[in-house]
Amino acid sequence: MFEASGYDGFAGDLDVRSPIDLVNQIPKTTRVDVLVGQMDTVTKPALSRAYADTLSELEKRFRLTVVDGDHEIFLAEDVLSVVTAAVEEAR
Repeated sequence: MFEASGYDGFAGDLDVRSPIDLVNQIPKTTRVDVLVGQMDTVTKPALSRAYADTLSELEKRFRLTVVDGDHEIFLAEDVLSVVTAAVEEAR
């Protein structure tokens, strides 16, 4: 991860778990929004699709949104729409 991102926080050994390993802990009442840039080389779209597939297999509520762009998608219109909808839904 350090080589891909250059972020010092990723240097050395990290104690990490795949989000897929944690899907069983997500309550069925929780909706998960999976957002990824179609050209993302850090968190590749295939990883997000695999996560969404696991959510689906375990009958979790989710939406997968693949947007134009790479890893820097936070301010993309599609992402802002998903986040805004989630905040409105939580009210």
